[in-house]
Amino acid sequence: MHLKTTKKAAQVYGNIYTVWGGPEPMVILSGFKAIKEALVKNSENFAGRPVTPFFKVVTKEKGIIFSSGHTWKQQRKFGLVTLRKLGLGKKGVENQIQEEAQQLVETFARAKGQPIDPSIHITNSVSNVVCALVFGHRYSVEDEEFLQLMESADYSIKFGGTIFHLLYEVLPGIMKHISWPYKKAFDAVDVVLSLARKEIEMHRRQLAEHDPRDYIDYYLLQMEKSKNDPTSTYTEENLVQCISDIIIAGTDTTSGTLQWTMLLMLVHQDVQGHCRRQGLWCLRQLPSHVRALRVCHGLRNDVIV
Repeated sequence: MHLKTTKKAAQVYGNIYTVWGGPEPMVILSGFKAIKEALVKNSENFAGRPVTPFFKVVTKEKGIIFSSGHTWKQQRKFGLVTLRKLGLGKKGVENQIQEEAQQLVETFARAKGQPIDPSIHITNSVSNVVCALVFGHRYSVEDEEFLQLMESADYSIKFGGTIFHLLYEVLPGIMKHISWPYKKAFDAVDVVLSLARKEIEMHRRQLAEHDPRDYIDYYLLQMEKSKNDPTSTYTEENLVQCISDIIIAGTDTTSGTLQWTMLLMLVHQDVQGHCRRQGLWCLRQLPSHVRALRVCHGLRNDVIV
């Protein structure tokens, strides 16, 4: 809904009203007080995300992104804690990022100043960092399995913007009987889920109880630890969907941010120069002066916002 439309509706129906999007009700909050009451004072109760008919079929309301209630709370908390243990946001993951960044620089250098589409290379590098956290290893960018994973993840994201996806959300009772527009989308999802199951089985055979290496190891240990807990949602089905969520969402958001950053620096080459000079200065400093990269941080914030 357009902002002007929501404002006009609020004048007629009040600051809290319902709009039906096909079979799904959407509660609209309008005005500072109503939004603050919901998203600040009662943030946990309003932190869920709508699970539409298409995604109910695809995810079965498992994992992190499209689950809700107790399942969402357990999966989200475990995911955040585990990724921090693995070094996300800390120095532990820096070497992996630096390795991928070096590969990316070398790829651009091989173009020798000729036009190049950087999007696929950026996406591959970002995905390899995510795979290292989840699977415990990176892929060669020429690996057939990795290329299939990237193609499937990309199609899954893009399908969400098609008319067929919209039709399924609005008319699920009819569209679920028409399979041909959705076969490729369902096949793409299956590729990601099948790879996740394959990795889980490999990890089961090599699991070291006192030396977890990655997200899957930590999750398998948590499954064993809580197997007698009737409230536990730590199941293989949730693990498979969590892996898919982390790979697809983590890759798409980060690679999109980096691509916009590159575009912004190409348009504003003075900013590019400032970032380069600050980066070179920072690399010479011990201990690290990353916090001093004010122009880089400002650029990042501009891109994200």
